[in-house]
Amino acid sequence: MMFVIVRTRLYESVVAGASARRARAARGARRARAMSNASDAPDAGCESDAGVAPADQLFRFVVHGLLLNAIGAAGLLGNALAVLVLSRPQMRSSINCLLVGLAACDTVLILTSVLLFGLTAVFPYTGRLRYYYYHVCPHITPYAYPIANAAQTMSVYLTLIVTVERWVAVCHPFRAKALCTSSRARWYVLGTAAFALAYNAPKFFEAEVVQSYVDGEPVYCVTADRSFRTDSYIVVYIHSMYMIVMYIVPFSALAALNACIVRQVRRAQAERARLSRVQRRELGLATMLLVVVLVFFLCNLLPLVTNSFEVFLGDQFDKLDPLVKTSNLLCS
Repeated sequence: MMFVIVRTRLYESVVAGASARRARAARGARRARAMSNASDAPDAGCESDAGVAPADQLFRFVVHGLLLNAIGAAGLLGNALAVLVLSRPQMRSSINCLLVGLAACDTVLILTSVLLFGLTAVFPYTGRLRYYYYHVCPHITPYAYPIANAAQTMSVYLTLIVTVERWVAVCHPFRAKALCTSSRARWYVLGTAAFALAYNAPKFFEAEVVQSYVDGEPVYCVTADRSFRTDSYIVVYIHSMYMIVMYIVPFSALAALNACIVRQVRRAQAERARLSRVQRRELGLATMLLVVVLVFFLCNLLPLVTNSFEVFLGDQFDKLDPLVKTSNLLCS
């Protein structure tokens, strides 16, 4: 379980603040007109560079450029060690198969978070990584952004599936042998990946790359595709569906399942002397995963708040940019 703690649910992300990245993209739709005009003017630069106070650049550099990159590196190491240990033949089980899948999608989430947020926070404050900022990142963002969102979705639902597996093992132990198998777990991972990619497929069409100029040098900027990101799309898909799919459904299910697990663990503690060694091991694993889910809830609380504020505050949401950057770190 090292990979879960190191990545700060460290879940979850991203996209590391993928949810926060989604919030930025929504604001980008409102600014698309200004962006398209800027791309036609010499030395206009990217719209995201304009009017950024030095204090904001420093805050972004510390949160994303330093903390996110450092925690991301630790998370990648933890994930690699987790996969190495859990994929051994003697460790083969349904729960370990699910945890390997969770580590894999979290690795993708961390990598895309570093590419989209960590590295891009370096140039505005230090002047380093200019080529990456203006040439590499704009071209990979239309692909890295939806992949990050898919990794976040997969991470959330694999966490839910792990909880379901523990619920079956603790609350319905006689059915666990038939339901909680390694082969079934592999299909759960593949099915979750297919669902995550299908749900986030529209995000591949949300952004476009435009050319601008900085000191006479051609550079590239990412802006929202106004022909695709209509007002209806933003309200239905970005706000409503995201809230339902990424928060209401999984969080409600996690809360209900973990309540059942906690109740069963308390009952079992009273009869601990009569429990078999296998039953005690299952209860111990369930208790550990309860802590993981609690951290998952806490790290996703701030992204939930920022997403809700965006819906109600509209253009005033820009004032909460420090919260968005912090939620990126928590979600990564």
